[in-house]
Amino acid sequence: MHFSLSLPIRDSEGYTALHSAILTWGHHLRNWPKPNPGFKTTLSDVFARDELCLCRLCDQGVNINARSGDSSSQTALHLAVRYGVLPAVAILASYGADVNAEDSSGMTPLHMASGTLQKDIVSSLIKLGADINAVTRWTGNNPLQQAITAVAVRDHRGPASTGLGCVAELLRYRADPEVANRADLTPLQEACIHGREELVDVLLSHGADLNRRTGAGEGCLFLFLDRPVNVRRAGSLLSKLLCLTRPSGLSVRDGGGRLPAVLMRPCYAAQRDRLLALSRRPKSLKDLCKNRVYLSPAHAGREQLRDVLPDTIFDFVFNRWEAPGDVSFSTEKDDGECLG
Repeated sequence: MHFSLSLPIRDSEGYTALHSAILTWGHHLRNWPKPNPGFKTTLSDVFARDELCLCRLCDQGVNINARSGDSSSQTALHLAVRYGVLPAVAILASYGADVNAEDSSGMTPLHMASGTLQKDIVSSLIKLGADINAVTRWTGNNPLQQAITAVAVRDHRGPASTGLGCVAELLRYRADPEVANRADLTPLQEACIHGREELVDVLLSHGADLNRRTGAGEGCLFLFLDRPVNVRRAGSLLSKLLCLTRPSGLSVRDGGGRLPAVLMRPCYAAQRDRLLALSRRPKSLKDLCKNRVYLSPAHAGREQLRDVLPDTIFDFVFNRWEAPGDVSFSTEKDDGECLG
């Protein structure tokens, strides 16, 4: 007797057999207290059975793009990404899964993979034809912006290195670093808001525009200083923003003349005055040359530049970031008043 699975028979939670196959992937191992000597072999056997089960379901003619019956309206491919099941991503795509399907929030599988910083799945989806610059319905975020936000939030108290690989992978496949979301923010502006120097560096190395402003006239420097918490852990990012912003773009005010939050605090009156004076001062020829090299497309070939530039010049361009105008928000006795 032949049974057709083309009808979307669902369980009480609105999932089809295909959804359930993803949700139960590797469930045999979830209650194991400790790996035993045969763990790797058993793991391989379990996953091989799960892959075989998924292939047989697809062979029976299931609706490969069926939506879940809950409010998320997700396909099996969405679930495979959510639970990090890379083999299922390839299998579902080979049977015709729509790699650009949107759930109820307008999220494609690539948005989800980027937002959870799953580099291998991001790479696989792009190679399978996922739209790298698709935007979500509500926020207008593209996959790159999803990854930027995820890195900033996940690594708020530590290095961003755990997510940089995913960001770099998206940029390697030509994700557009200049697309603004519905909040009128580009990925670079988001990185500056969160004070993430590692993200700023990788975005600049792929051509992001440091001098672009939002519709309200907010530049990267303004957005960075508008969050007092950034001053506490600024590192060299403040110096970098001051050095690299072009003379005509170095403004600490937004389009309406408003100063960022940090500079409105009485304890930072001296820093405010120095920054306002700096915004009116022309840059030195040395700094202009540094900016030209650092912000040029050659930045992406930094290691090649190391081979052709003298060590002192390479170090000056890429490693030395001294705050011009003696602008410093270093920790002082009144930190509680200033940053609290």
